Amino acid sequence: MQVTISKRIALPAEELWRHMADFGGVARFHPFVEKADKLSEQNEGVGARRKCHFYDGNSVVERVIEWQEGQRIKVELSQITLPMKTATAEFRVVSRGEGECEALVTMHFTPKFGLLGAVMGALMMKPMLRKMFSQVLGGLEHHARTGERIGKDGVPITGGAAAGSGERPATA
Repeated sequence: MQVTISKRIALPAEELWRHMADFGGVARFHPFVEKADKLSEQNEGVGARRKCHFYDGNSVVERVIEWQEGQRIKVELSQITLPMKTATAEFRVVSRGEGECEALVTMHFTPKFGLLGAVMGALMMKPMLRKMFSQVLGGLEHHARTGERIGKDGVPITGGAAAGSGERPATA
């Protein structure tokens, strides 16, 4: 199954990419990620790893499997606490002219539970993921514009980027 969401943003692609490419700093703009543990020394490029802890108690480990500087990041999800057997997510930024870009998120996933999971995926998971990714892109845009960290439910945390990234030191 696949879900794709896009958002046109009145910012230069390079500016949005700078925030998107801060792999370990995802909690700064992702409205559902409370904190992210860096699981690798590197913060960008193929092989970078993190564990995202969501406000609802779920978590996921993500590993960069493709990286095109200034354009896209593709991650493989594992240790997923959601009802998915496999999943990859791709984050892209495309210039749309001077001072404007388009941010895109595409997720490919295979639900757990066979036929029942496929029905749940189509009826429940895809709409939920569309809404979630729309909020993620909104959080990314707000953070890129203001430097404010996005907290639970997309509410900005006052004090800007220095208000804490939600990161902890690498553990592996």
